[in-house]
Amino acid sequence: MNSYCFLCGGKPSVLSEKVAAILKGKVMPMRIVFFANGEKQIRLPVSVSSLNVFLFPAEGESAIWDTLQMIDAVKRSGPLSITVVWPCYPYARQEQAPEGGSIPPQLLSRLLATAGADRLCTIDLHAPGQLKHFALPTKNLSLLPLFMNTMQTMAEKRAEEPVLFAADGSAKARVQWLAEQLNWQFGFAEKRRLPDGTLRLVSFNGEVQNGSVFLIDDRIDSGGTFELVIRRLKKAGVRTIIGWVTHGVCDPNVLDRLQQAGLDRLIETDTRNVTKKDGFVTILSASSCLAEAIRGYREEKFLKPMRRSWIK
Repeated sequence: MNSYCFLCGGKPSVLSEKVAAILKGKVMPMRIVFFANGEKQIRLPVSVSSLNVFLFPAEGESAIWDTLQMIDAVKRSGPLSITVVWPCYPYARQEQAPEGGSIPPQLLSRLLATAGADRLCTIDLHAPGQLKHFALPTKNLSLLPLFMNTMQTMAEKRAEEPVLFAADGSAKARVQWLAEQLNWQFGFAEKRRLPDGTLRLVSFNGEVQNGSVFLIDDRIDSGGTFELVIRRLKKAGVRTIIGWVTHGVCDPNVLDRLQQAGLDRLIETDTRNVTKKDGFVTILSASSCLAEAIRGYREEKFLKPMRRSWIK
C-alpha cells in the first residue's frame, strides 16, 4: 500500500506533479475557504490519517502563512509524519542579521517546527552552514550531480573543455567540487556591496581568455551579480558563457539584461516557476532527486509517529 500523501497550497507546481508521478501518487491542492473580511481557512481535501504527508508550499509572500495552516490542519488529522518540501527555501539569502535586523531562514524553521512539521526538505540552500541553526531536521539536496552529467554531455558535443567559474564566493565550494569531479579548471569572482547598494568585484581569479566558461551560482534573483561577472568575463576575452543555476530567473527583464550582457545560454531547474525563453533558457528537472530523497526517508526509517500531546 502506498503510504505517501502529497498536498500543495494553490495550484500544483510542475515539479510537485512530476515527483508524485514518479512515486505513483497524485498531488492534491488544499481546500481554501475565504471569509468576508479577507481571511482564509485551509482545509484538507482528503483524510491523512496514518499517512506520511509531504507538503509542497505555493510560491509568493502569502505562502508562509498558508503553509503553517497546512501543517496545522494535517497535524490535527493523525498522520504518521509531516515533511515540508520547499525546493527554493524562502529568505535563504538572509542568513546573517544586519544591525537591528532578523534572520528569516532560521525564524521560518522555528515556525515550521512549532506548527508541527517533522522535517524539511530543500534544494541547494544558499549558505548551507546555516542549517545548524534550523529548528527541525533538514535535508539539503544537491543538484550538482545532475549538472555534472549535463555538463559532461555538453562538453563532449562541443569537443571543448570549459572553465568552471563561481559567480560569487558563496558558490566557490560548489564549483570546486565540480572541478574535482570533472578534472576541469575553475575560477571564481568575489563581490562587495557598497553603501549605496551597488556591486563591485573585488576579486577575479582564473584563466579564462579565449575559451568557454560555465558560470555557476545557486540562484538568480535580480541578476546583478551574474550580469557584473558576465561583463567582466567578456572583457577578459571569453568567447562563450553558459550560466548554470539551481533556482532560476522569474523576471523576464532579468533574462533580457543577462542576454544583453553577453550570456549565451542559461540552464536552470524547475525548483520554482521560472521564465521560459526559447533558444536561451533550458530547464532541467529536480524531480528524480526529490523522489529519491522521499523514498530514502522510508528506507532510512526516518518516519516516526508525531507528538500530538498539545492538540485539543
